[in-house]
Amino acid sequence: MSEFNLDGVYLSGALITAVIAALVMLVVTRLLRTAGFYKWVAHRPLVDIALFTIAWACIAGIFSKL
Repeated sequence: MSEFNLDGVYLSGALITAVIAALVMLVVTRLLRTAGFYKWVAHRPLVDIALFTIAWACIAGIFSKL
């Protein structure tokens, strides 16, 4: 991943994609909560970490193609 220049401040590409993945996860967890998905899951934090990892990998893959 490359670095992004934000008004003279260089930010890591991993940081940018992680922030985007976190924003996506806010929406996904809200949708899963309203759908009642979490009542079927034994360890919610583990599921959330797994979903975040999947989202981060997908977003990093998309950014690496650009």
